[in-house]
Amino acid sequence: MLDEASDFYKQMDKEQQQNLITTVGSYIFEVARQNFGGKYFWYDKLNQPILVTGQPNFEASIIANDKVEKRLVNGVEDNIPFYFEGYVQLINAKKSGMIV
Repeated sequence: MLDEASDFYKQMDKEQQQNLITTVGSYIFEVARQNFGGKYFWYDKLNQPILVTGQPNFEASIIANDKVEKRLVNGVEDNIPFYFEGYVQLINAKKSGMIV
């Protein structure tokens, strides 16, 4: 799906591109939240949402929108399942960190 979306992405205008990034990013966030819990916050530094999981014992965070955009622009080298697995590993190890 994302390979086809990546080709189509280049033909979209900026608003359509942002809508695609937000939609796919929201899906990744909800998969993470429904499986591992957490709360959404706004991350001012990157001007986008962040999901923080594990509080108060640890703080594993994921930022999806930047990763989705990189995947759509760069292709398979920005692998989302690999990225998500890094987040899962932080949670399973109960370690603090941010996956960007």
